[in-house]
Amino acid sequence: MFMILLFINAFTTIRPAQVNKKTTYNTTLIRYTTKLLDTILLNQDKKLRPQSDDGSPLVVEIDILIRSMGPISEQNMEFSLDCYFRQKWLDKRLAFNQAYSSKPEIPLASKMLKDIWDLSVLKVYFKLQRQQGYYVLQIYTPCTLLVVMSWVSFWINKEASPARVALGIMTVLSMSTLGFGLRTDLPKVSHHTALDIYILSCFGFVFCAMIEYAVINYAQIVYIRKQIHDLQGLDSNAAMGNINIFTAGLISARKNTLQLVQNIGIVDKLMFQFSGRR
Repeated sequence: MFMILLFINAFTTIRPAQVNKKTTYNTTLIRYTTKLLDTILLNQDKKLRPQSDDGSPLVVEIDILIRSMGPISEQNMEFSLDCYFRQKWLDKRLAFNQAYSSKPEIPLASKMLKDIWDLSVLKVYFKLQRQQGYYVLQIYTPCTLLVVMSWVSFWINKEASPARVALGIMTVLSMSTLGFGLRTDLPKVSHHTALDIYILSCFGFVFCAMIEYAVINYAQIVYIRKQIHDLQGLDSNAAMGNINIFTAGLISARKNTLQLVQNIGIVDKLMFQFSGRR
């Protein structure tokens, strides 16, 4: 192969004394170069690998030059790569034979082999790593603050239904929009990830904080209706006599219910704070 390049270089260095500017190529150079390449590639079969004299395996040198990488599509898990993939080996069949002559063909017996050689595999590993700061600021921190905001309803008076209901609905909708909306920008995989578990856990805490007030309020309404139902069917004297008892019962029930709500609120505070620390 070196002799071919030297032969071509010899033709390229020969230039006439005066060259017309409009002439781009030398016809003589083109003719000899074409004839040389046709002669070398005449008997070459691209389907057969180059043979060595001692029967040793063919050594192929491979190198990769990466020019650029990107853009990276995290949702589709794809990226673009611009590189040069080069291979180099020695093929003695392409050597230029100056003393060209006819060579006789000698048939030889062929032997079938099961394993001709051990295949070599080229492996390239690209280690890609996500930036954690984006997910901490865009997903983890807002979800944590929404869970803490849902705990505020435990300190609001139980009789302030509009405030507690509005706060619960707002936190649930915000968690749904934030947690499940940002999930669309991530890769769609069949298995669950740590981010999915964290978002579902935060959504569960926010939803339970809203359900807690509904359960306590419903229990109080059922108790009051039961007391009113017990007073129905009595005469006026008995009813007037039981007004004080009913009033005292309502006050006692109010105190018991308030104490129950306070106890449940304390348990909820401790449970949510403990789960938040974990």
